[in-house]
Amino acid sequence: MRRPTFLAAGSTLVMLIAACGGNGGDFVLSVGRLNCAAVAGFDSYHYDSSVLIEVKEPADGAATAPMDPSPFVLSWKSQVDAEDAGDLVEGVVKTNDSGRESLVDVVIARGTVWQQSDPNVGYISSSEGSTSPFPFPPEDICLGLSNDIDLAALTGVPEKVNGIRSAKYTLAGLPAGVLADAVSVGGGDMATVVDSYDGAIWVTQDGYPVRLEISGRGSYEGGSTLRVEVSFEYSHVNDVDKEIVIPQRR
Repeated sequence: MRRPTFLAAGSTLVMLIAACGGNGGDFVLSVGRLNCAAVAGFDSYHYDSSVLIEVKEPADGAATAPMDPSPFVLSWKSQVDAEDAGDLVEGVVKTNDSGRESLVDVVIARGTVWQQSDPNVGYISSSEGSTSPFPFPPEDICLGLSNDIDLAALTGVPEKVNGIRSAKYTLAGLPAGVLADAVSVGGGDMATVVDSYDGAIWVTQDGYPVRLEISGRGSYEGGSTLRVEVSFEYSHVNDVDKEIVIPQRR
């Protein structure tokens, strides 16, 4: 049995979401599309994000062809802080591959990626001049979503996200390629088996996405089904108080 290809080259990590909101008053969004220039101007931020991928056998147990791929559940969850306009990033990533759990701390310090899976060993420099292994860099996700979301054609509902005034927009029928554009993990079956994605996006008055929740489903030729859920949420924009320490070189 094959394992489906879900990740774009170079992306191995993904992240966790918290979901709490409230009435935002008489807030009316004044932009017709996502304002990614505002995201590029972040000095510091925190985000929680997650991805869940599940392949299940047909509900009646009667596959019409050999099971390919076989059933499994795969998830990634992360909590990430960034400061100095993203030059310093630190995150904790948890993965669960059908019950096999792993945890890794990652620090990205001005182009060098450090990883630690065992505190007794410490951080090890894994690459220099590398791009971020996290699939939710703020500017990239904003630019990716802006290609597929027309806020001017949607109606927002006022709602606060972690105290940030925003408008919630319901999304329907997003193209399957939206994940490849926005979160760097949408290759393979996530784009070819799933027809489209539905969910919601919360956008601030400055025009940047502060929360995203989308999901999609699809079916393989043999009858097994694929479910994908992706979510992320920003907080502490320009107000991160955690000090990110660059590890000692090893």
